[in-house]
Amino acid sequence: MVEILEGETAFMVDEQAHKVWWIVGECRRPVPLEAKKSSKTMTSEMISNDVRLGSHLITLEQQFRFNLANSPASVEVFNSVRGGWSSVPVQVQETCSAISTCRARMELPEC
Repeated sequence: MVEILEGETAFMVDEQAHKVWWIVGECRRPVPLEAKKSSKTMTSEMISNDVRLGSHLITLEQQFRFNLANSPASVEVFNSVRGGWSSVPVQVQETCSAISTCRARMELPEC
């Protein structure tokens, strides 16, 4: 489990299966990943959503890049509104299955 520091969201990452889920609220969403290019990073496909900013309807594009091989692990987010990649402070819970609150998040149903 990769938790966003000072945030309410997390990512469940299965490096062996090359799968990622975005933990949002009471469910988890599969994150579509690009084909495996490197053993060190996992990059999502571009995710597009129509969102409202004030009175404007815009298309928000986001992409995630996970690098869990380095210490400390890192997550970067591309956001079309912010105009590029930003590093997000994260904490990796390597013993998630031993922590009841973390394990409960891993067992959430898919959205």
